[in-house]
Amino acid sequence: MADDGFSREAEGSLEISSVGAGAAIENRSCESGVNELSPPPLIQFSSIPTDISREYPLNPWERMFLGLIGCTLVCLFAIAASLTPEQQGYGTHQQLGLPPCSIRKLFGISCPTCGMTTSFAYFVRGNIVGACRVNPAGLLVAASCFLFIPWSFIGVIRGKLLWVSAPVETALLLVSLLIGVSLITWIIQLL
Repeated sequence: MADDGFSREAEGSLEISSVGAGAAIENRSCESGVNELSPPPLIQFSSIPTDISREYPLNPWERMFLGLIGCTLVCLFAIAASLTPEQQGYGTHQQLGLPPCSIRKLFGISCPTCGMTTSFAYFVRGNIVGACRVNPAGLLVAASCFLFIPWSFIGVIRGKLLWVSAPVETALLLVSLLIGVSLITWIIQLL
């Protein structure tokens, strides 16, 4: 076997030698996943807790705020139940006295939130296919809000967030996911 400057001594260790120069660099830290020759990673995920068994404890103000959010979502679904979904897939929000979509009116194209209210109205009636047809992101938002209601009340009663140890990071992740899905479905509808 030719001497190419690399030789394996044991699983996970690498010795790099310079032939003729008499210098040797040894890296035996591959077993631990740390490589002294490479730069540190740009993003370190160690600050984000991944252990779902640790639950975030709530102080009284946080419990009250969480309960308020849950009650607000119940009211939102009650309002959605009182609306009649528009057959065209958008414009249901006008039943609440809101103006028509400005983007649709000015440019003739739908905006990323067009059909969200209609999607909610279909969702509360159990018409999942209709909600998805109108705005898939609206269905995702409605389902998320629907699941958030019992989750929030369980958190209020227990004084801990169920399955969440980092509420800010979790909320940012969920909101980013919902916005991303909304933008992707909007772009697909425009094509």
